[in-house]
Amino acid sequence: MNLISTLKEEHKKIIKMLDEINPGKNEGLNSLKALKEMLVVHLDKEDSLLYPGLVASSEEELKNLGKTFQDIMKSYMELAMKCCENLNRANGVMTKDLIESYNLVKEKINNRIVIEESILFTAYEKFINK
Repeated sequence: MNLISTLKEEHKKIIKMLDEINPGKNEGLNSLKALKEMLVVHLDKEDSLLYPGLVASSEEELKNLGKTFQDIMKSYMELAMKCCENLNRANGVMTKDLIESYNLVKEKINNRIVIEESILFTAYEKFINK
């Protein structure tokens, strides 16, 4: 399976996990931990394989696209890690802050996946993975 196919499959799993988590229930804590682990592995692939391919392109537009997506993803990862910090402080209790943090992360990740698959992955497949 090529990189883009792998990332798309992981996106499906991430979306499923996001949809299954009920942040208002304490059993959501374990699911949030599993989601964090999945995101870390997925983002490592993007950071080590996807973005470098775009940034190394001779096409200035692709370089900028890769750099922009990489920079934005860093801010999303910081937000996700903040959610995980709230999770660690929750001690088994889903606090209002944790629920709000999770909902924001969920919205941003879902939006990001749509944008990645429609813009970034298309550019990668067209120009990098010929």
